[in-house]
Amino acid sequence: MPPRDVAAPYVNSRHQPPPDTSLNHLLAHGYFRHAAERAADELTSGTISGFDHETILPLYHIRLSCLMLTSRPELAAQEARLLIEWVNRNSAPSRPQQRDPQGDAQIVPWDLRLLLHHLQTLASGDGRRGIMGLYALASECRACVSAARRRDNDSVAAVWATRLADLGVRVAAELVDMGEFNAASRHLATLVTPPSAKNADDDAATTAAAITIRKALLYLRIGDTAAAERSISVLPTSSTHVETTKATLTALSQLANGNYPAATTSLSALHDQHPDNELVSTNLAVCLLYSGHADRALDLLSALANHRPSPFPGLLFNLATMYELRGERAGERKLALAESVAEMGPSERGWERTGADFKL
Repeated sequence: MPPRDVAAPYVNSRHQPPPDTSLNHLLAHGYFRHAAERAADELTSGTISGFDHETILPLYHIRLSCLMLTSRPELAAQEARLLIEWVNRNSAPSRPQQRDPQGDAQIVPWDLRLLLHHLQTLASGDGRRGIMGLYALASECRACVSAARRRDNDSVAAVWATRLADLGVRVAAELVDMGEFNAASRHLATLVTPPSAKNADDDAATTAAAITIRKALLYLRIGDTAAAERSISVLPTSSTHVETTKATLTALSQLANGNYPAATTSLSALHDQHPDNELVSTNLAVCLLYSGHADRALDLLSALANHRPSPFPGLLFNLATMYELRGERAGERKLALAESVAEMGPSERGWERTGADFKL
């Protein structure tokens, strides 16, 4: 995989991994381009039995995921085509080829199936076809919930019910991406909390909170701030993370309503409490920019980029945009930013960045 899209400061960096670096090390340190190469090498080495799906499919999942993480979705969709076709032929609940005797597990792991569906939608460019695929997966989830309940297997039923709730949010996201805001709003109103969320289990509560957060964000994208605020209001404050996210969403709702002073006050208070929280700091910078305080926004983003290992792409893109807004030497400053971030070295969130991340 040639580094044609990788920003120049990364290509000859001293942090490039040695050729014999293990796949696990590459993944743990965010060398996703190299991990995609290594996964392909292992898949084509000839040392894996063609029947060893427990080895082949995880490597395949790594390969496709790393292609997506390195901005190569077209290649990922091309390489996934044959497996997508096989899954489509064998994914009906009545088909035994993809299930164990109890019907609880699948030969193709669920997370890989979701990725395959996403790649199929990208390849077709048809959002409606993507929604139809999600509904097919939802039908399968319902069948698996019913089968698990017939066997009194509540834990397996809860897993499939949570997957069903996740698919519901994904359908709404597809509708939003298609610009079908009214349909997305009506669909979101029909979604219910998965049964597992009503238990005292911490994992179930975390899952329920994550789904509610995604619903609130979709309502904000639609522009229905009243519905977003209703979703935000039911979020628990059982953990610091959820409490901080709830407060951030409230500030975003204020921003969406054009109430910049209130949003700035809310996010500034959060920033004082959590100065290292990237989500809070980045949204505060955007709010400051909208409020006419571009210099403060630039200082905040610059400090965040300089004091964290491998800042996430959204932060880098926003900072590069600020350089364009605040000076004539934007190109030089963006290149200097790329050199600075590359020198920070590897991070589990990803190291190599493309030129587009820095608007180069």
